[in-house]
Amino acid sequence: MNIEDVIECLNTHIESRRKEQKINVEGHLLLQKTIIPNHIYNTYKDYNYTLWFVNKEVKKKIIILNRVSNTAVELKDGIINYMDKELIKLLFNWIESKEYIEVIRGEGNEYHTE
Repeated sequence: MNIEDVIECLNTHIESRRKEQKINVEGHLLLQKTIIPNHIYNTYKDYNYTLWFVNKEVKKKIIILNRVSNTAVELKDGIINYMDKELIKLLFNWIESKEYIEVIRGEGNEYHTE
């Protein structure tokens, strides 16, 4: 199972919560993953995960996770594994928060971590 599968399961969970509460709202979570070469040091890369809530009226950043890593020292798969686990931890903390409830309602509010 990869992080995209986790986000897909979370979207299914959100849909079921909306049905339980009879909330007729469209919108879902999307994960944007970027790896950008660091402009100062060539061996470093910036790893960024942004979790978005998107519907017709709202496009909000929910969780932002960043890490700068020396790819010459650390293996890329190890960094991706680290980022996936950190995002899952943040998702556990986000569930049942005020921001989570707003996403259920289709409102979405920003929740950041650096």
